[in-house]
Amino acid sequence: MSSSHSLGRERPGTGRCHLWCGSTNSPSISSARHHQVGAFASAWFSLCDRLEHFSLATNPIGPKGVASFCENIGPSTLPRLKFLNFFNNQIGDEGLRCIAELLRRTPHHLPNLKTIRITGKNDTTPEGKQVLEEACRARGIKIEG
Repeated sequence: MSSSHSLGRERPGTGRCHLWCGSTNSPSISSARHHQVGAFASAWFSLCDRLEHFSLATNPIGPKGVASFCENIGPSTLPRLKFLNFFNNQIGDEGLRCIAELLRRTPHHLPNLKTIRITGKNDTTPEGKQVLEEACRARGIKIEG
């Protein structure tokens, strides 16, 4: 099994980062992946005050990975983030609820967030999407998906 653990590959000067913490050959969710997301977030997000685009795309992190990500976002974390990509993460409705809860926190967390992408294989229902849509609508955030 081939794995890649390039935690936070940043494209210099772009304000963009893509986190890859998954196996390249396995469609199943590893129990360790959500810990990798949390470890990355707690170690690096405080140093990423210029980051505008963060992608977790194509990492089958599941709802626990989203929860780990959200737990590590504080009111001053990623202050310039505009785009958050959860493409193909198998996050489910539980993951959507975690994101919605993050967006409802006061003071506002991710104050400059404009777009959240939830397309691809995320195993969500219309009910789960509605929860996220309500939180995004209150903040003027666009949802792709």
